[in-house]
Amino acid sequence: MLAHLAFFLIPVVGPGFVYLSAKTPFVRHAAAQAATLQAMSFGAAFVLPLAFAVLRIVWALSAERRTDSEWLMPVSIGLYVLVPLLFVLGAILAAVAASAAHKGRAWQLPLIGGLVARLTRSALPAQSA
Repeated sequence: MLAHLAFFLIPVVGPGFVYLSAKTPFVRHAAAQAATLQAMSFGAAFVLPLAFAVLRIVWALSAERRTDSEWLMPVSIGLYVLVPLLFVLGAILAAVAASAAHKGRAWQLPLIGGLVARLTRSALPAQSA
């Protein structure tokens, strides 16, 4: 549970400490998922705007003055909407995962849960509901 709640205090580092100090497969699996979710959320929040800023700078400094830049404004607006939405989605998923971990249920994050299980080989046996 602490690994998922670290999203709000010390992202990526918190789950790393939990993962390294965990003694049970359940905790290691939850910490690996938390670290992956947090790395993806914060990576998207910082990498996407940075990459787009570099692209805009390169576009503006190109040798010839371009007139086909009408795509910049819609992409900028979309990016400024997408990044906060990704962060909010990550926060919601972290809260749901923390709640499931607190109740002792194995819950895989949508889209990335299977990836984490394959990468860390920390798949948990299916629990009956």
